[in-house]
Amino acid sequence: SPTDSRPLTFINGDLGYEVEADIELEGEAEAGVLLFYSPKLYCGLGFSERGLVMHRVGTQRRGAAPADFGRRMQIRVQNDRHIVTCWSRTPGREWTQYGVRFETSGYNHNTAWDFLSLRPALYCAGRGSAQVRSVTYRAL
Repeated sequence: SPTDSRPLTFINGDLGYEVEADIELEGEAEAGVLLFYSPKLYCGLGFSERGLVMHRVGTQRRGAAPADFGRRMQIRVQNDRHIVTCWSRTPGREWTQYGVRFETSGYNHNTAWDFLSLRPALYCAGRGSAQVRSVTYRAL
């Protein structure tokens, strides 16, 4: 899980933004896109060979694999002023919105201490690796 990994985070100054990554897995890895405050407080969407993985408040829940699921997926996470929406797709297919959205206004020092910030991030965990083919950041 992201708790056990060292996510690659980005510093950003926009109140609304989205991050999109094209990721291919090798071995038994899990990878995805997060909004990361600390190892105990993050949210986002990832995937492994078993299907999608939703992350919320530092916990994870596995979801069913999409019909066209493979070892390569594109993940998009949008933070629109603390309302976070996630999408996934197999390259070349239509985006599918994940069924759960997150409210992240409490992902801050008053809740989790440490004087950190909620940052876009990429993560890879488990036994294996992930090749990130591209990453796109866009201000809303």
